[in-house]
Amino acid sequence: MGKPKFIKIVSAYPGACTDQILPTENYIERKLVIMQQKGFDAEIATLTEKGLPAEQEVHGFKVRRYTSTLSMLWNLFWDKDVKMIHSFLRPFLPSLLAGFLFNKKRIITPSTYILGSNSLIAWISKLCMKRYDRVIAQTPYEMEIYLKEGFDPRKVALLPCAIDYAYFSRKISTDKKSLAAKYGFHEGDFIACTVANFRKFKNIDIILEAFKKFHFQYPKSHLILAGKDMLQSEMFREQKTQPGPRSVREAIDSLGLQDSVTLAGSLTTEEVREVHHLSDVFVNSSDPEAQGIAVYEAAASGIALCLSDIGAFTTVFKGLALYHLPRDAEKLASNLEIYYADKNLRMRYGRELQELMHSWDYPIQEKKFSELYDEVLKE
Repeated sequence: MGKPKFIKIVSAYPGACTDQILPTENYIERKLVIMQQKGFDAEIATLTEKGLPAEQEVHGFKVRRYTSTLSMLWNLFWDKDVKMIHSFLRPFLPSLLAGFLFNKKRIITPSTYILGSNSLIAWISKLCMKRYDRVIAQTPYEMEIYLKEGFDPRKVALLPCAIDYAYFSRKISTDKKSLAAKYGFHEGDFIACTVANFRKFKNIDIILEAFKKFHFQYPKSHLILAGKDMLQSEMFREQKTQPGPRSVREAIDSLGLQDSVTLAGSLTTEEVREVHHLSDVFVNSSDPEAQGIAVYEAAASGIALCLSDIGAFTTVFKGLALYHLPRDAEKLASNLEIYYADKNLRMRYGRELQELMHSWDYPIQEKKFSELYDEVLKE
């Protein structure tokens, strides 16, 4: 037998967000680092992708791509050096079925509180997930769901994805005036922003509709949209049946918001921090959202939040945000007006949110994950 192995099962690697997050926030690779420090060989396991090799090194970590779910699980089962598997994303079949590899220590982060699109899939999901030694919930709301569904409380742990608090809470040296030309707003404008990879569940059409209503009443306002337009991406099959625009640009143009909305595209983390610190409010209208790291980064930057009224947000941010139903443009526009009229409220929420986010800092969360891994290995 060789060196003990730790395997992280993921749906794809590199993924859609790999190039958009800080190394300290990489929720895949940082788990590998933790286990390397414990003396394990740490690898990523996923399925074959067109144009990518069967084995590849990404950021110093080995990625193995298997031709099928069966071949992956078969190889992991018979590899005696594999001591622990941490699966990510419940809808990914290898992640779900790896719970049956009874000769390994097994942890899953479902990264969704939706157990299935119908009752049969939900039943199968629960059957598989309950085979794991630990199920990681990213929010208190997700944890509540698992406990209500009969999961063993001793096997459910609340461990959110971490943020780099020091990075996002640090003020930028460039002032708002000098960034006006870059992001298309005018000096003195009230700035709202959102940062996301725009899939249909993000409800970007609702954000734009709400902003149009708000902008009509308060013309000295501007909206900055940062992120990739993925509304037509074939990576996400569920989008084919969901309503919404065909592109973010189309949605902006159809509402006549070309002069008051900046479609910034995919930004560097430094540029995201710029957008945070020049903005008055951060908007998210998702339904659902497993955790929503971009919201936590904004909170760490000290921005007031307008969020969709879903458990993933309300159980974390509680009374420190204004909420609207995910597709309620009227309420979102009203909440923007509340923030516009009350600078003291914006500032107070921003300060308190920033203080709250200390607990999500990556050294704190990684220590908790390290302790969890040790606990499971000893069982």
